[in-house]
Amino acid sequence: MAEPVDRVLDQLPIHPHVAAESEWQSPRVACLVAAPFTLSRDDLTDAGQGKLTEDFHCTDGWMASGLRWEGVPATVLLDRSGPLPEAAYVAFSAGEYNIGLTVEQARSTSLIVALRLNEEALTTEHGGPCRLVAQG
Repeated sequence: MAEPVDRVLDQLPIHPHVAAESEWQSPRVACLVAAPFTLSRDDLTDAGQGKLTEDFHCTDGWMASGLRWEGVPATVLLDRSGPLPEAAYVAFSAGEYNIGLTVEQARSTSLIVALRLNEEALTTEHGGPCRLVAQG
């Protein structure tokens, strides 16, 4: 059972690890897909953009309400890569963070690779230049 949220913030706090510009690793879509590819920053910016307004819940028990995220919907990336019929899961990884969803969940959930937060470019202090954001 999840612990109750005891703090509500107006904005996200600073991320404890701020990656240097030189640490950027282009996202890859690979494994059980028809068309593997690597995304540059320009690819992410040029891809179809979606919007999601969502509260951010941290596992440490705090939340930031009503954040406005903009970025590439996961469905755009899935459509481009063409998951093979035997592909059952989608895995997203960044640093020490990992999340796995079924292909069906990744398609049905409001899930975006966010590039903007509250109408501003996502800063490195908040996980930028991109971060995965899921509704709920």
